[in-house]
This record gives sequence, structure tokens and C-alpha cells, in this order.
Amino acid sequence: MELPPQIPGAHISPRTEDYPVVLLDINEILPSEGTTPENLALVRASLLKDRAIKKPICIEREHKVLMDGHHRLSILRSFGCPLIPVVAFDYSEVTVVSWATGEPMDYREVIRRGLSGDLYPPKTTRHFFPVTLFCDIPLEALTPIPLPAA
Repeated sequence: MELPPQIPGAHISPRTEDYPVVLLDINEILPSEGTTPENLALVRASLLKDRAIKKPICIEREHKVLMDGHHRLSILRSFGCPLIPVVAFDYSEVTVVSWATGEPMDYREVIRRGLSGDLYPPKTTRHFFPVTLFCDIPLEALTPIPLPAA
């Protein structure tokens, strides 16, 4: 993956060699679980209020299966954004557990579901990452169409 192009008004942190925030074609990302209308509404309202994306989504490096950020991905797609800020991880660096029980889950099943389109129900998996991620990228820099008001 390439480093992101310069975006006016964008702030990206942390930017380390191990975990860079990059801009990726939104259509390359493969969800592994569904979304809920309630959470979509909350995330949409938050993004429109901030007029920025404050946290990159997290993907599995090899297959581009989504680990964290299903609702953000869905909303940015609905806004017509061709690019999305992402951080890529290997599952050797990440712990995945069940939201319901806290029990470990098999990451290979998460990848299988992303590749096959056989999505988990919403909020099935919870991923723990080795770093805290932040970005501040104006939505207007990510979409060619005007955004609705908050």
C-alpha cells in the first residue's frame, strides 16, 4: 500500500513505519460482519457533525478483510467516497474475541467470511490492536459530491 496523498486540512497520527495510515480504494475493502440501522444512524450523525473522519478503519493486510470500522465503511460508501483511511494489520499482531462472550475467535473464520460474503451478524467480533489510531481527515477531501448537512 502506498502512503496517502497530501490532503489539505488532514492530520494523521500516529504515522509510524509499522502502522501507517493510508488511503485505499473503498471498493477493495471486504466486510466480515453486518451493520445495524441504529449504529449507522449514530455514525452518520457523528461524521456529519465533525465533517471529518477521526479514526481509520482497520483491515487484514493480505486480503483487505475489514477488522474494525464496518459502520464507518458503510457510511463513507453512501457518501460516495472513493478512498478511505485504513491501517493494515496481520492477525499475528491482533487479538480477536467474541463481543458476546469475550472468548477467543478463529481469525481464519473472519477472513473466510470476508472473502465469501457470508457475513457475521453485527458486533460479533471485537479486535484488539497494538496501537491506538487517530486521523483527522475532512470528509470533503474524500468525496467528490456535496455532503448533506449535519
